[in-house]
Amino acid sequence: MWKAVGKALLAGVIAALAGLVSAEFISAYLLTGLNRDIARLLGMGAYLCFLLAGCAALILGKMGKK
Repeated sequence: MWKAVGKALLAGVIAALAGLVSAEFISAYLLTGLNRDIARLLGMGAYLCFLLAGCAALILGKMGKK
């Protein structure tokens, strides 16, 4: 059980770091015409949409295997 919790925790930390990187570096530099804070918010929103869609697909995929 602790092994599964550790893996889930590690995956969560990696996902959080990926979100910070995508919001800060990718969006702040790609959306240069916008205010830096607005670009970060748009980047974090896009990342959260991607993450939510991926988690929903994973959960629905696991439910369909039963």
